[in-house]
Amino acid sequence: MSIGVSIKTGNNRVSIITCIHSVINTLKEYNYKIYIGDQPPISNWKSKLYNYLLDKGHFVKVYDEDRTFGEVRNKLASNIDEKYLLRIDDDFELGGEFNIEPLRKVLESNQSIDFCSDLERQIGHGKNVVSGRIRPFGANCHLVGSTLFNLFHSMIGGYRTHNNYKYKRANFTRNLLLIRRNVLADVKWDPNLMWMGEHLDFMLSLMRANCVGAYTPHSIHYHRDDLNSPSERGNLPRNKKKKIFSSKWGIKKIVNVYPPDWYAIEVMRRLVDFAASQ
Repeated sequence: MSIGVSIKTGNNRVSIITCIHSVINTLKEYNYKIYIGDQPPISNWKSKLYNYLLDKGHFVKVYDEDRTFGEVRNKLASNIDEKYLLRIDDDFELGGEFNIEPLRKVLESNQSIDFCSDLERQIGHGKNVVSGRIRPFGANCHLVGSTLFNLFHSMIGGYRTHNNYKYKRANFTRNLLLIRRNVLADVKWDPNLMWMGEHLDFMLSLMRANCVGAYTPHSIHYHRDDLNSPSERGNLPRNKKKKIFSSKWGIKKIVNVYPPDWYAIEVMRRLVDFAASQ
């Protein structure tokens, strides 16, 4: 299996060190190539890192000015020759719970499945999730009027099985994605979105192209919110998202709907946290 690993980064985010190290360590038995898109300023430590990657045959492109996430992801994808694209963020870690084999097996189990994701464990406080917890991981999106409903799946039942790996089909997953490269000939990231809304917009674009997605609980990647300093992002990305989602998709409101078992588990977790704090 050949894999092109796509990473957009910037602002000298130190999480990229952990991210790249985890990719090299985890995918060492596979035919893979890392593709990185960045922009100035490039610090000394990052220059050394990039020179090392270039010497090893990986791809690094430093743009001369700030670019949107969507624009960079499209440019990176246009350079990828591998069969699959593994789309990750610069603050992801492919740690001890990550296993790319279930994602690969799910894609190979059925040619009608175009992309596969796994679960995400939040490390550091963020995303309205307590550090160490798993984020809601799969949903079906439905547009009713101008409201988009993300109906998240139950954690119990409904799984299919292939080669002893469980998976569920979904048109919304977490944003570590193993994607068939040929899909990206027709589906692109929106180059106008700065970063906010990038993933949901891409999911909607996949839906519009009749692409089928899935996720498997047999792999977990880490979202390392603890590695980067908090930054003030302001309202510009949020306002941009609202404008594009309204004009492009007719979406003015987004509602996440969780099944009863998610609420039951959250209540139990909070009771455990409260008991531990006493």
